[in-house]
Amino acid sequence: MPGQYQLEIIDHRQVAPGHFELTLPQQGELARAEPGQFVSVLVRAPESFDPLLRRPLSIYRTAEDRFSLLYRVVGRGTRRLSQFRAGEALDCVGPLGRGFTYRDLSPGAKVVLVGGGVGVPPLVFLSQKLLQIGIVPEVFAGYASSEHVVGLGAWREAGLEPVVSTDDGSLGYRGYVTQVFAERLAQGSVERVYACGPRPMLAEVAALAGRYGVDCQVAMEEWMACGIGVCLSCVTKVQEGGANRWARVCREGPVFDARKVVWQGGS
Repeated sequence: MPGQYQLEIIDHRQVAPGHFELTLPQQGELARAEPGQFVSVLVRAPESFDPLLRRPLSIYRTAEDRFSLLYRVVGRGTRRLSQFRAGEALDCVGPLGRGFTYRDLSPGAKVVLVGGGVGVPPLVFLSQKLLQIGIVPEVFAGYASSEHVVGLGAWREAGLEPVVSTDDGSLGYRGYVTQVFAERLAQGSVERVYACGPRPMLAEVAALAGRYGVDCQVAMEEWMACGIGVCLSCVTKVQEGGANRWARVCREGPVFDARKVVWQGGS
């Protein structure tokens, strides 16, 4: 069950242009958060109602008695959040949403992670959990350019060496991450794929996994106004029992079975 917590910021630093890592203490249910879940953060001053809505941020990684969130400044809310400093308190609700399923895998399972841009954070957290149960994942990470690279240091600290691609070729392979991912799938021996990133990337990953008959879970990125399933602003279309329905990304997701998502006209 999620809880509401007043958390004193341990560290808050810029890790790439426009990208920040926010480190907070674990409390209560937050210590039992699973990869793919998120925290909803109140970013306004105590005496203000602006911005009115919380901002949902994926859990990036954990260490001992703390966890961190990694986010990109894209608007007024995240810009305000970037101005918070160590020692200040943040009002946080979490953990929220449905995370990745991975505990059913056997040690040594062949697992591939595919992340795009700010879709990287939950996959770093998932990597930590997979390594704990004896699974060394293969990681494919795509970015717009070398300036936007995040998460590589965390993966390398864990002993992983991601295959990197950038749209402009400034680091790693030139092109989309789905291109190098497709080459890996063609080699076979993949039991499960986990992906997080922009919707077009996820649709391509899902199509490729389906073509090769590989189980695939995707963490969706949609605008979440309330984060608890009340406002219905984050719905995406899924197929169940031969019929389409709307699912709330913040409640039934953010993680979905890729085969159930209606990718065309689904949001």
